[in-house]
Amino acid sequence: MTTTDNIVLEILKNKFPEELANSILQSYTATLKEYKKRNWKYAGNEIGQFIEVARRLLEFVFSSKYTPLSERLPFFNESALHTYEQASQSIEVSYRILIPRYLYAMYSIRNKRGIIHKSEIDPNAMDLTILLYSAKWVLSEMVRLSSDLSFEQTSELIESLMEKEQPLFWGVENTIRLLDVKMDSASKILCLLYHKDKQSDIELQRAIEYQNTTTFKTILKKLHKERKIEYTNGICLLSPLGIIKAEEIISQQK
Repeated sequence: MTTTDNIVLEILKNKFPEELANSILQSYTATLKEYKKRNWKYAGNEIGQFIEVARRLLEFVFSSKYTPLSERLPFFNESALHTYEQASQSIEVSYRILIPRYLYAMYSIRNKRGIIHKSEIDPNAMDLTILLYSAKWVLSEMVRLSSDLSFEQTSELIESLMEKEQPLFWGVENTIRLLDVKMDSASKILCLLYHKDKQSDIELQRAIEYQNTTTFKTILKKLHKERKIEYTNGICLLSPLGIIKAEEIISQQK
């Protein structure tokens, strides 16, 4: 986890049960990782988990109890929003009105429209973008209400959470491009294989537009020797060690 993630986790653990604090942060970071990879289906799955955990956090705010993670939550509908609104006025308005309405909007986009579409105009990118930034707002608001850090420290933390994210991958016809042009070639190879495993050396060379084939194959052989990939008969596979390295690279992308 990043430094920001660790601070957020400690703040949430001071307010909420540890398993809920861990779960909502895990769902958020997983959503962010899949968003950067443009894996809309998996990002949608993770945002669904985020919503489910956030609802349990609300339950805890209102009653100091929550539905176990292993059990299904009640239906999320207008009646549920009304119940939240009717809670004690001593509870912050964000918990009673604002956060529930954000979550309900997210829930509706996630469940009512779906994430995988085959229409000519594909809404997945815009759907996941608004879902991600809604999750950022919900998480930031919970941090704001729970933080015992100084005003300056909390503001800096929230600014870090709300930073604009850029997808790392871009699909162009039959080729996947990496949008970080400053990344070294070995890192690009690992990230491309993380996005889609089992690619040929020709595919990878074309994707990163590496000019010298001999030198490019030397890079692949070095990654093979380091056990980050398996490079045999022109086919590249990402190893468990390579997966760890690729996730590390992706997590550092802004």
